Amino acid sequence: MGFYPSQVPEAPLRKITPNEVYEMVIRLDGIITILLNSMGYKTEEYIYMTDKKIPRGKTPSDVYFNLWKISNTIDVLLASEYTPNETFLLSKKMKNKILVLLKHMHIKKSAIQHTLQRSETYINKTPKDVFLLTEKLFSLIKKTQKRFNIEISNIVIPQEKIITPNTVYNALRITNASINELLIKKNVNEEEIPKIYEIPKNKTPDDVYKNVEDMIELLKLLFNEADYEN
Repeated sequence: MGFYPSQVPEAPLRKITPNEVYEMVIRLDGIITILLNSMGYKTEEYIYMTDKKIPRGKTPSDVYFNLWKISNTIDVLLASEYTPNETFLLSKKMKNKILVLLKHMHIKKSAIQHTLQRSETYINKTPKDVFLLTEKLFSLIKKTQKRFNIEISNIVIPQEKIITPNTVYNALRITNASINELLIKKNVNEEEIPKIYEIPKNKTPDDVYKNVEDMIELLKLLFNEADYEN
C-alpha cells in the first residue's frame, strides 16, 4: 500500500513480561488501524493516543487472541484465503508429529496401522465440519497434556459466526502449537518428523477432515493400556 516498513524494536536483555508483549501487539494493531483508515474505514488510532493505560495482568492467551484478530484483519486486507491444499499440508504435518509421538510412547505398530487403515470416506464436508472436528481434536490434546503432566494454558480456539477456510487454518495452527508442547515434553527431535516434499494438489475439506479424524483416533491409543508395547 506504499507505506514504509515499521522499525522493529530491539528486545531488551532481560525477561519480557506478558504485559509488555501485549502492549507491543496493541502497537501493531495501531499500524493495522492506519491501513484500515487509508482504505476509508474510520477507527480510533491507538498508536497516536497520549493517555494510554498501562496493560496489567495480561496472559499469553490475551496476546494470542489479539494476534489472531490482527492476522484475520490482514487476511481481509489482502483478500487472501488459505486453500484446501495448504490446510491439508498443515494437517498432514500435524499427523506426522503425532505418529512420532506414539512411537516415543511405545504404542504398538499394529494398533497404529489398524487405526490408519479405517475405511471411512467423507463426501461434501464443509469448512465448518472440519472446524468443529478440530475443536474436538484440540480438547483431546488438552486431555493428553494433563496425562503428560503438562501445565495447561488457557488458550482457546476463537469462535466466529461465519466459518471460513481461514478459520479452519488458524484453528489448526493453534492445535499444532499444542502438539508441539507434547513433543517438547517427550524430547522429540525435529529431525525425527518426516518431511513432506510433495506439494498437495486437488485437496478438499473431505481430505482435511480425514486427517483430523485420524489424529483423534491415533491420540485415543494413548489412553488404552492394551495398545502399549509390553
